[in-house]
Amino acid sequence: MGDSSSIQWYKSKRHLYKELATLVGTTLTSLLRAEKVGLLSVTTRTKEIGSLLEKLNKKNYSNPQEDVSDLAGIRVIAFLETDITTIIETIKNTFEVAEGESFDKSRELGTDRIGYRSFQFVCRLGEARGNLPEYLPYNGLKFEIQVRTVLQHAWAEIEHDRNYKFAGVLPKEIRRRLFLIAGMLELADREFANVSSEIESISEAVTEDAKIGKFDSNVSTVSLIAYLDAKADSFESLSLAPLSPKSMDELADEIILFGLETLADFDEVLERNRATIVKAELSTTYAGFVRELLMLEDAKKYFEEAWSGGWKIIDLASYNFQMKYNKYPAFPELLHEHEIGVEGDHVGYLEDEPG
Repeated sequence: MGDSSSIQWYKSKRHLYKELATLVGTTLTSLLRAEKVGLLSVTTRTKEIGSLLEKLNKKNYSNPQEDVSDLAGIRVIAFLETDITTIIETIKNTFEVAEGESFDKSRELGTDRIGYRSFQFVCRLGEARGNLPEYLPYNGLKFEIQVRTVLQHAWAEIEHDRNYKFAGVLPKEIRRRLFLIAGMLELADREFANVSSEIESISEAVTEDAKIGKFDSNVSTVSLIAYLDAKADSFESLSLAPLSPKSMDELADEIILFGLETLADFDEVLERNRATIVKAELSTTYAGFVRELLMLEDAKKYFEEAWSGGWKIIDLASYNFQMKYNKYPAFPELLHEHEIGVEGDHVGYLEDEPG
C-alpha cells in the first residue's frame, strides 16, 4: 500500500480510531476507579494525518493498519508507582495485548543507566469484547496504551518536546545532568509510594485500635478519619461524611490548637458530651461534628484558641445551638465578635435571654 493510498485509507477510517480511543479510555477509567487507583488523568488522542504521513515517509509500511500501532492512543497517568501494577493487570485482563510489541521502557535502561521510564502496550479489543455487536466496527483495530506516573510524565514531556530547549542533541555534560534529574524523579516516585504505604498502615492500625477503645495515636488527618469512622458506629442516628484532605488538615489543626494532642484527649471530650450528642442534632460531616463538639466543651476557648476562620456561618435551627446557648450564655456575643453569620428559623435566640 503506497503512502497516498495509506493516507486515503486512514482518512476513511480515522473516525473509527477516534471512537475506539474514546471507548477504551472510558472503559479503563471506570475499571480503575472501581479498583480505587489514584489517577491524574486518562487521555485519548487520534493520530493526525500529517503525523502519519511523516511516519510513512520515514519507514516503509506495507500495511499501516497492521504496522502502525498508535493510530489510536490512550495515556494513563497515575499518582503512585505502586498503582502501575494494578493498571497493567487491568489492561491485560481487559484487552488483547500484543506482548511482542509492548514494552517496559525502564527495562531497556538496564541496571546501570537512568532515564525515561514508562510502559507501553499495543492492544486490540480481543475476541470476546470485539465480537459484541456494539464493538464490531472496531474489532481487529490496534490501539496503544501508555502508562506513567506523574513524575515520569513530567520527565517525558520536558525531554521529548521538540519545541523546548532541552530537546535535540545536547552537550554530554548537560545530558548527564538531565539523566541525573530522571534518577532523582525515580527515587521520588518510590518514596511517594513508601509514604503512601505507611499512611495506609497508620490508618489501619488506628482503625483496629479504635475498635478496642485504644486511642494512643496523636491527632492527625489520617488518625482522625479512622477514629471518626469507628466512633460513628456508636451513634445510631449519626452518619458522618468525610471531607477533602485540605479540610481534614484544618480540622486536625483546630483540635490540636484546642489543646487535644492525642485521640485519647479528644475521646475524653466526646465521651464527656456523649449524652448531649445523642440528644442534639449534630452536623453529619466530620467538620460540623468536631467543631460543634469543641464548642459544646468550651465555646470561648474554641473561638479564642482553635477557630481557624475557615467557616463563617452557623445553623441556629439546630437543637444543638440551644445546648451551646444554655451552657454558655455569651455564645451569641462570640458569634457577633467573630462575624459568624446565622441561618435557620430561630434567629431570635440571639436576642432572647437563655432559658
